[in-house]
Amino acid sequence: MKFKYLAVLLAVVSALVAQKTAAQNNHSEIARKLPGYTSEKQFVLTDSIVLPFQTFHTQGLVKAGGYYFLTAVDVKRWPEKYPGPVGGFDRDNGEGIGRVFKFDERGKLVAQVTIGEKSIYHPGGIDFDGKYIWIPVCEYRPHGNSTVYRMDPLTMEAEKMWDVRDALGAVVCVGNEEVIGMNWDSELFYKWARKDDTRQGWELISREPNNMLTFKIQDAKYVGDTMMLCSGLNRWKQGDQNFALGGIQLMRTDGYQTLYQLPLTIKTPRGANICNNPFFPEIKNGRLRLSFAPDDDQTVIYIYEAR
Repeated sequence: MKFKYLAVLLAVVSALVAQKTAAQNNHSEIARKLPGYTSEKQFVLTDSIVLPFQTFHTQGLVKAGGYYFLTAVDVKRWPEKYPGPVGGFDRDNGEGIGRVFKFDERGKLVAQVTIGEKSIYHPGGIDFDGKYIWIPVCEYRPHGNSTVYRMDPLTMEAEKMWDVRDALGAVVCVGNEEVIGMNWDSELFYKWARKDDTRQGWELISREPNNMLTFKIQDAKYVGDTMMLCSGLNRWKQGDQNFALGGIQLMRTDGYQTLYQLPLTIKTPRGANICNNPFFPEIKNGRLRLSFAPDDDQTVIYIYEAR
């Protein structure tokens, strides 16, 4: 039994190493291919994965070692707006539980864990640095407190890295040397640099405004060469009319300039914009592939390929 367990463990580790190498190659390829796409009609729905378990309010999506990892908020009581500001907040924090699901490419649930503690229960957009999955968890309100975690995709054990006095909605790993955090509505970018691999070995080196707010970033991934690909959504209201626009956005990680934008008006059968929260970009069989998980509770992963 020990040898069988060791063989399985080695196979999983080998898959993660292969995934890291493939991801490094995919990164630059994603950035190279993107400027060639100028219309959402060039992205075709090629597959979907129906998840046969309750997913609650989906937030972030990534792949590691051949498995998907999905973060979600299990809301027990939604935050309520105050009549006026209270202590700098426009609402209370509600109640909930942060969850991380691990499932295979057929949608079979492999594992799930909870993440966060007490009032900090809202996980956001996530990224994989080749070894760890990085997950921000915040209070469910603007300017609320956050904790940044990193999770081992093999054991699903999460390590608390640092606290932030702001509500982080997504993080991006610039290799394993820097972590970028985006606050609520991605109005600010935070950047931490690694001095060593311990919890105390990371320091905040910058805090800069986001000058391109076409899309409020929901989820984002590092795609190599100091670039990150973001998926986001913005909403407007005029009278009784509501309008939402989603899209993807390629940005620099060293100055946050926008290099490319593509609006996506695609909606799911349930009416959600495709860019509502989780997404994951990759190169598959030489094609750019975008996976989205916009619907809550009974989630379907929609997979689009660029043609």
